[in-house]
Formats: sequence, structure tokens, C-alpha cells
Amino acid sequence: MKNFEMVWVRQMISKAEGGNGKYEKLTMDLNDPPFAKDISFMENAEKLMETLAFSTDANVRKAVVHSKYANCKTLSILLNDPERNIKEIAKRRLSGVNNM
Repeated sequence: MKNFEMVWVRQMISKAEGGNGKYEKLTMDLNDPPFAKDISFMENAEKLMETLAFSTDANVRKAVVHSKYANCKTLSILLNDPERNIKEIAKRRLSGVNNM
């Protein structure tokens, strides 16, 4: 990952962690740098979600389970989450019952 991409990723993580007791969804606008002209945007976004699924911060994991970029692999990781509500949301999303 390039340096400017790492800065952007850190900003996304900071946004997720700074929820004042509430989780914030990780949102990535398709027009946001550094992915604006990157043909592998979805791959990068999904890889970021997969990495954040291992966060020690439950609020970050809550944000990940709600992210539209959390793919099946990420949601499968969250099926084993210590937080019951995160597990339940991941299970519903994987089953297609509740996709957000």
C-alpha cells in the first residue's frame, strides 16, 4: 500500500474508534481518495474490513459487521466474535436475512 493510502486507512480506523461510546459505520465514498481511480477499490475495501474484523476494540468490529464492504470472509470471521450481538448480525448478514 502506498503512503497516502496508509494515511487514508488510518483516518478510517480513527473515525471508527472515535464514536463517543457509539459505533460508527465505516463508510468509504467511491469518490474518496486514494481509491477514486483504483480499479481494485472493492478488493482494497474488503481487505481493510477483513483486517479490522480482528480489532481488539468491539466498536471497530461493530462498525465492520455493518459495513457494506464486509464480505463473506469478513462476516465468517465475525461469527466467532466474543460479542453476542456482533455474532448475531454477522449470522443474519451471511444468511441474507439482514444485509445491513
